[in-house]
Amino acid sequence: MRNFQGIDSDSSPIRYRACFEIDTDPADLTPYSGATPLNAPGWFGCFNAATLTQALREGRATAVLGVSNIRYGIDRVIILQDGRGYAWQQINPCGTAHFDGDPVPPGCPPPPTAE
Repeated sequence: MRNFQGIDSDSSPIRYRACFEIDTDPADLTPYSGATPLNAPGWFGCFNAATLTQALREGRATAVLGVSNIRYGIDRVIILQDGRGYAWQQINPCGTAHFDGDPVPPGCPPPPTAE
């Protein structure tokens, strides 16, 4: 990975965004279905959710799993396109159910217990 630019915040697990250059074949990584790039602040110019969404729709980019459950119910997703990578964190189905107070779907890790 080269030329990394990233932003993050402790206030929310889905505020992470990153842009970088990478020489990785998407075929060597785990595909990620349901990738939905989330908007970044306007001043973070390297990450444009609308452009990335369009590239996914048109098949010009590939979404892969970066890290599953980087925090419970949150996956780090990466889009690879023409030697560039774009990353963000989005709520996965386990998180959606858990955060809504519903039982988590089969195959999800056990939710954290309240402390």
